[in-house]
Amino acid sequence: MYHIVPIGPYLIRRGARFYFRARLPSTMRGGVGASHVTISLRTNDSATARRLSLACADRMELLRMPFVSTLTRQQVTAIFQNEVARQLHQLDDLASRVRRLDDFDPNQQAHFDRIMGWVWRLLALFGRHRVLRFDDACPARRMLVAADLADCDIRWIGENVQHEQQMHRRPSAIDAIDDRIRAVQAEPDEMNRRRAFDELFRARAAAFNATDRRYGEQRPEEADLLHGAVMPDFRAADALPLPSAAPANEAATIRLPTEKAHQAIVPALLAADKHEADPIANVLNLAADALLVVEKVSLRQIKSQVWTTKTAAQVRQTAKLFLGLLASFGVETSAGIAQAHIAAFRDLVDVLPPRYGQSAHMRALPVPELRCLGEAMRAKGETVGLSDKTIIRHFGALQSFLTSVAAEGYVLQPLALDKLRPRKPQDDARTESPKPEPKEIEALFRTPVFVGAKRFDRLNVPGPERFHRGAYFASIILAYSGARRHEVCGLLVEDVVTIEDIPAFHIRKQTLRRIKNRASQRLLPIPPEALRLGFMQYVEAIRALGYSMVFPDLYKAAGNNDPGDRLYDELQSTRKALPKDELLWARLLHALRHGWSNTTKQEGARAEVRADVLGHAAKGETEKRYASAAKLRLMLEAYQKVDCFTAHLEPFPLRLLPWVVQKEFPHWERNGGQTRRRLLAEEPVTGSI
Repeated sequence: MYHIVPIGPYLIRRGARFYFRARLPSTMRGGVGASHVTISLRTNDSATARRLSLACADRMELLRMPFVSTLTRQQVTAIFQNEVARQLHQLDDLASRVRRLDDFDPNQQAHFDRIMGWVWRLLALFGRHRVLRFDDACPARRMLVAADLADCDIRWIGENVQHEQQMHRRPSAIDAIDDRIRAVQAEPDEMNRRRAFDELFRARAAAFNATDRRYGEQRPEEADLLHGAVMPDFRAADALPLPSAAPANEAATIRLPTEKAHQAIVPALLAADKHEADPIANVLNLAADALLVVEKVSLRQIKSQVWTTKTAAQVRQTAKLFLGLLASFGVETSAGIAQAHIAAFRDLVDVLPPRYGQSAHMRALPVPELRCLGEAMRAKGETVGLSDKTIIRHFGALQSFLTSVAAEGYVLQPLALDKLRPRKPQDDARTESPKPEPKEIEALFRTPVFVGAKRFDRLNVPGPERFHRGAYFASIILAYSGARRHEVCGLLVEDVVTIEDIPAFHIRKQTLRRIKNRASQRLLPIPPEALRLGFMQYVEAIRALGYSMVFPDLYKAAGNNDPGDRLYDELQSTRKALPKDELLWARLLHALRHGWSNTTKQEGARAEVRADVLGHAAKGETEKRYASAAKLRLMLEAYQKVDCFTAHLEPFPLRLLPWVVQKEFPHWERNGGQTRRRLLAEEPVTGSI
């Protein structure tokens, strides 16, 4: 007998096990021979069942959708033409500015555009969801190799394809494509979105490959890409208008510019002085193009390793929040942004729910609804408003957004943010972060991930299973060395070196991560306890499997992620096995760094040696100019000031996680469900090699 549990749609329970049950569409019942479909969710936990049932419900909605797009040929053409026109306008505007640079090289700029055109070609061909690894077996890479592209170009294209796939799966991209579909008088649904995205990517590929119109090259093989593309006539005295949506009963038909008109506009743009240009031609349409500016700047900054993907995401989210605020005031262009709107932004962050940044649902809400939600919480006596540190970060991101808009040549009034930005806390820095003693830290290393867990994915339940994994070794290294989490979690195999017979890490800027500052680049001895517990044997096994990173289990198989965040997730899971009064530090890994520094100081380690170990800048002229960094021998002496809190751990035979050995998707990744089901269905896999 089924027992319906009212905790989610389509969710029922048989005994202790939860099931998904839904009615099949009428068109499918005859072929299936049943009116309902029932799927075991393989869980007894109600929260997990509710989450899985919602995911299944989304899949069922796809079955009810039409299998073909309802967009007409005229509507599809209008979407393509409008996007080509907008992209050509932006690229022509960018090209006119690039020509003023002293080191302008038309061949190089055309090459850059063609490389970006390949990004959009591959997206149009493989879509937003296809996992492309760009290895030797990848069809996308084979296409690029067949086109005789250099390895560096293929690598850059691969990184940007994965980045754009991630960007165009976000809710903001879905909202944008829905607006384009509505603009051609169509209804956005899943199939229409897929067709519209295909046309969007094809249009951008066509625009980027039209290098002859921007840099004077002759590329007849690209002419078919622009066949039927729309573009208004060029007029040297007028700004180029963006195309409006075509009526429902007719396709947009705007003539391509003649070569004579194109040759007339280029000298006019080159001759015009930046200060004499018509400001109306340089205003930024906030609704249509502001986020594109953010994406372009983010891509540039990430490529130059000035920003991380996390920094770019913070700037993007703050820009969306600010743009939503401007929309509520009716501001449509960059020229309309005033100081009063900056003040209104400060008022907004003071009334936002405190968990705004942690809730995807809240981040998707319009600004008026966010404000109402905050006011309702305040009326109930609940705390509202972001913390000062979070507001400081938002204002820094807002400053980056406004600076990017101005740097791209768009009109923007002078704006002052400093007086509205909160001051940094002036409290005693020594009281801000906990500094655990070694005996307090020992509790962490008595949790299941170190002494034995029930299963590879049940780190909060004690059991017999032990693995050599990132959570095991990275935590030990962090606790005994005081290093930053991204420095250890982002180590490459080639960063593990031996200097004067001392095994060490070379902390440096590399492909997986940046370093905080110049002082962070250093050699750091590998803690003796990590060596005792088999770290070097682990590294050799990882090297033999062909991995470049030391802790591959902390990385997604596809896309980008912060391995330090994954380490936090695993430690947060395993610490649940401890009593509630233990390990209450808010920032666990950073507390280990503070604890190491405090313990070595109290035990008499020299301040300059501690600074070199921690990667802090030297103090005073003597240390900065007249002395080198401490040698590994002195750093090891500082290590010995810390009492051993892992003496209870004994070395065990090398045992890697099974999906690391078999090079599969991690079980915690979206595509890792198959890996997890196989591992649970099979006999326990040792992962030994």
